[in-house]
Amino acid sequence: MGQISMKACRINANLTQAETADKMGISREYYNKLENGEAPMQTYMQYAFSHVVGINLEHIIFPMKSSKNEP
Repeated sequence: MGQISMKACRINANLTQAETADKMGISREYYNKLENGEAPMQTYMQYAFSHVVGINLEHIIFPMKSSKNEP
C-alpha cells in the first residue's frame, strides 16, 4: 500500500467528517480544520485517526498546517 490522504482514508472507511470526529472525541469543525491542514495535527490525534479508519499510520498523509502569510 502506498500513501493515502486523510480524506481518502475517511471516505474509504465509509465515514463522514462528523462520524470520524465523534470517534476521535473532537468536534466536526475541528476535524475539518485538521483534514484541510488549517490546524496542527498532534501525534496522539494521528494515532487516533489511524485507529478509527483502520489504516496503519505510515500509510497516511497528514496535511501540514500552512502559513497564512504565504501567497
